[in-house]
Amino acid sequence: MTQITAIALENPNHFFSRVAKEIIPEDAKRHEVHCYLADNDEVLAFAVISIAALTSEILWLACAKRVRRQGIAGTLMQKIEENLFSFRGIQTIKALCCSEDTFYSEGDEQIDGTKWHSAYAFYKAQGYGLHYRLDHYWAEGSHAYVYLKRREN
Repeated sequence: MTQITAIALENPNHFFSRVAKEIIPEDAKRHEVHCYLADNDEVLAFAVISIAALTSEILWLACAKRVRRQGIAGTLMQKIEENLFSFRGIQTIKALCCSEDTFYSEGDEQIDGTKWHSAYAFYKAQGYGLHYRLDHYWAEGSHAYVYLKRREN
């Protein structure tokens, strides 16, 4: 869990330190954790997902800073999707991202939605479509874009 927390802390534009240290580890206990490991078992990327009926949600996804843009997170997502769609019968996978007009602060930390363009591009490249927006989803002024990918029959 310390490696996952460290990766989350490397992403201050996406995760508050409290989220990285408290919420992600708690969610990891209650849901499924998938990791992309290096040959020495170092965690290079992780995803925490929930499953309810025929739907799965990517709660948290992050890649170690030193290996970003090398296809690792995409490979991890492909393996997760293969497992969920092909072997577990999941019909839809959902991912939420901050909207571009989100600006939210917690203490001296800030989440600025304009810094999420790489996340939007990532999900689009993985075949997810932006389906709707949830206003004030996480807090006042913190809106969510909802990306969906449906199983191909």
